[in-house]
Amino acid sequence: MAGKRQHFVPRFLQAGFASKRTADQVFTWVYRTDRPPFESNTLNVGVEREFYSIGTDTAADDAITDVEDSFSSLVSSLRDRAAQSVSDSRIPELISHLEIRTRHLRQSLVSATDYLLRGLAAFLTDTTSATSYLIRQLRSNPEMLRKPLAASLGCSEDQAALLVENMPRTILEEMVARYSPMIVDQVIGRLRGEVQRIAKSSHVRALKGTVSPAARADRLRTLRYATVECTAGDLILGDSPVLFEVTGSRRFKTLLEGKDELAAVYLPLSPRLVLMGAANNSATLPEQLPEEIARSSFEYFISDRVSDDNRRRQTTIGETAALITEEELEEIMNSSLVEERQ
Repeated sequence: MAGKRQHFVPRFLQAGFASKRTADQVFTWVYRTDRPPFESNTLNVGVEREFYSIGTDTAADDAITDVEDSFSSLVSSLRDRAAQSVSDSRIPELISHLEIRTRHLRQSLVSATDYLLRGLAAFLTDTTSATSYLIRQLRSNPEMLRKPLAASLGCSEDQAALLVENMPRTILEEMVARYSPMIVDQVIGRLRGEVQRIAKSSHVRALKGTVSPAARADRLRTLRYATVECTAGDLILGDSPVLFEVTGSRRFKTLLEGKDELAAVYLPLSPRLVLMGAANNSATLPEQLPEEIARSSFEYFISDRVSDDNRRRQTTIGETAALITEEELEEIMNSSLVEERQ
């Protein structure tokens, strides 16, 4: 995978959902929420420029590249066999690797934070207590009003910044009332950019430490694994390749939490074959697995075909993808701002 364009969904997984092959080129059908299905070379699917690199630091990408041959050969061998029980120490490592490697993890953090930032923006604009916060922001960052104040007063930007630093509170309150939407936009924009930077650096740092976290892999070693045939032959691959089944109200999810009681894990290998790890010997493949894969996908899924079923699934992308639900985010928002509102 070494290079600038780095796949967060490995091409060796995408190859199982090929719509056609031309020489060594593999194509698949991509279903996104914002456009009709389109056929694409897997070179251009599940990829982002320098996704695992920060500047010249390519350690995470190098570590992933080092394990890909082993994981690729494992997936190929599983595909080449008839459906059967399997035992390979690399399977839990592969699943834990795919779980933390995905872009879904990073984007979910950014999306959840963005939701909270929008709530914060509404709070800062609409509540009296926001005035004190914005004044503190202006005192420490007078450049936020530098340009509009300079234009309004006909002075230089440096003079405007100096005015803000020494302005009486009553006048600052008037300035906040006048320019609060612009100030809030700048504050939120700065925070949003910082969140994106932290999300990437934290993800890359974790992958540099290990591409298959031992604690997560050990938890998966308790499952019994088998390749299972999907008789309908219509399995799809989500942008988070692994799907966990747990007990509780939220049955399917792409990231396993410490409190979850794990029932099973699913990794689609092809339209007709899925790797299944189950805690119970009597577990069976859920009939609605393709639907749950689509709903748990963050932005897209891929398939070997165009079909009415896939178009229907396309409309459900993202329904259960968020790592934190809107209800949970609303609770966080309310509890965080309750003191300011009183």
